[in-house]
Amino acid sequence: MMIRSTLIGLAAGALALSAFAAFAAFAGDKVTLRDTLASQGSLVTFGDLFEDAGAAREVTVATRNQPDATLFLDANAVQRLAAQYGLDWDNADGLRRLIVRPQALPEQAPTRPNTRLAQQPQRRDLAAPAFIIQKGDLVQVTYRDQGLMVSIQGRAIGAAALGQTFSVLNPASKKTVDAVATGPGQAKTGPGLQALSNDPNTPRQLAILP
Repeated sequence: MMIRSTLIGLAAGALALSAFAAFAAFAGDKVTLRDTLASQGSLVTFGDLFEDAGAAREVTVATRNQPDATLFLDANAVQRLAAQYGLDWDNADGLRRLIVRPQALPEQAPTRPNTRLAQQPQRRDLAAPAFIIQKGDLVQVTYRDQGLMVSIQGRAIGAAALGQTFSVLNPASKKTVDAVATGPGQAKTGPGLQALSNDPNTPRQLAILP
């Protein structure tokens, strides 16, 4: 009975992982390295590195520890990672590393506060949930099962508070997956989805998509 239960659990995990893989699939595209490699903030994405990165343009490639730091990326590692997301970069120049410099954020002119509005008492809806994810936000969804972890970036279909279940859409594959909000722009999914959630309406298992 123990062996049969284990096999059933492994099969269910494999089926859920295949659904997540379908959700994460990107169409193949030939891309060209940008003439100038620069990015704003702490994240470097495929869109910062390549022309015509398509739906994968917002996928994170590297993270800065300091916002003004220059990053040196291994070109072969970037090429392999790009291939996993369906991006074909042939590296015809045989580059060994990519240098990504910080790009300064545009300065905004200071705005004068509206004193008339500031003097009015502000109403606060205490019953409204504190959403940490808004509709349309980019969300990093992590799939975990028996030590296996896969991460992909999608777009939230609806808003969610901490511990709530919501749906995430992959703009490229047009697949959706149910996930639990774990932080701003972060979510988890997998066979143990219900255990992660504070929402009693959370589905008991990952939906298997066609």
